[in-house]
Order: sequence, then C-alpha cells, then structure tokens
Amino acid sequence: MNKGGITAITIFTAMILMSHVTISQASERGRRSDDSDPMEAVVNGLTQKLDQLTAQLEAQNTMIQDKDAQRVSQEAELRAEINDLKSKVAVLEQPVAFTAVFTTSDIHGLGVGQILKFDRVLYNVGNGYDPTTGYFTAPSAGTYAFYNRVMVHAAPGDLIQTAMYKGNILLAYADACCHAEDSGTTMVTMHLSKGETVHIQVHSGNRFWGDHTIFTG
Repeated sequence: MNKGGITAITIFTAMILMSHVTISQASERGRRSDDSDPMEAVVNGLTQKLDQLTAQLEAQNTMIQDKDAQRVSQEAELRAEINDLKSKVAVLEQPVAFTAVFTTSDIHGLGVGQILKFDRVLYNVGNGYDPTTGYFTAPSAGTYAFYNRVMVHAAPGDLIQTAMYKGNILLAYADACCHAEDSGTTMVTMHLSKGETVHIQVHSGNRFWGDHTIFTG
C-alpha cells in the first residue's frame, strides 16, 4: 500500500473516531427518539468512503503485483532467447572442414556399393568426418562443398567409378578408366541439416590408387 493511501485512511479513521465522540456527547444531553442524527449520517458516509479507498488500494496493489510477475516472466523469456542465440552463433563461428585419403596405396577387391573408408585423415576441424564409417556428418545446418578424386592403376583396362551420396540420395559420379594413372573428379555444393551425412561408395570397378584418391569438404 503506498504512502498516500495510508495517510488518507489514517485521516478518515480519525474523523470517524471524532464523530463517535460527538455522537456520544449528544446522546448524553438527550434527544427525542424520532430526531434525525446528521452526524451519524456523516460518519456512515465517511466509513463508506474509507471502505472504497481501501478497496481501491487493494486493487492497485494486485495490479502492481500482476505487472511485476509479467515483467519477471518477460525477462526470463528474453534471457532464454539470448542464450539460444549465443549458442547458435557459437556453432556457426566454429569452422568445419576435413581431408582424408587412404593409408594403403593399392586398393582392390572392393564390391559394388561398398562405402569407401578413407582411413588417413589429414585434416578434420569440427570432427565431422569419421574414418571408421566413411561418413561425414554435418555438426550444424549450413552450406557445404565436397570434392572427390579417384585415380586408377597403370594396368590397361583398370576402371574405377565412385558415387557421392547424401544419405541415400545419389549426387554425382567420379570415374577413371583405361589409361595409366587416369583420374576423375567431382565436386558438389549443397545444404545439409544438422545430422545429415555424405559418403563415397564404389559404383563400378574395384581397383585404384588409395593414396591418390581423396575425399574432402
């Protein structure tokens, strides 16, 4: 309750008490039973006014409390939004890139559809590429670019064709064929949602130079 409200109530209370004293004195002097009592009417009016002021102050206090609760709720929502934006900015500011080749030079005996697991990781900022599975997994949503190069052996008729996949979706081929150390490349730029994967698998052929075949992005 504010200071002005308390002062008003105090004044009205004092007036009511003084009115009661006056009424008592008038009663002692005696009066007819049918005489009107204007002072009592004044007291009743003041009492009603006091009740009205008290109710108004209580309503104001309730309104203030409601506004305070609303303000606290809004502040909590703003803090949550700020923290969420900070987390998103931190993820976006972290670079993601990798480059991987094979440890073994002569890769052969692979089957069609077999995923190529580039086991020699030269660079892997953000840890998006997993050499144990051959999959790159997007740590956050964004635009990514991927490059794949393959190189066949020197033997005539050697052939290798690889396919780049986003999940189960075929994106592009890279192939090398028929000539000594012939190579083929492919590059794809795409949007990935967080958790989506990209990998390279054998489409045809089964022999190539492992240390000259690369998967990077």
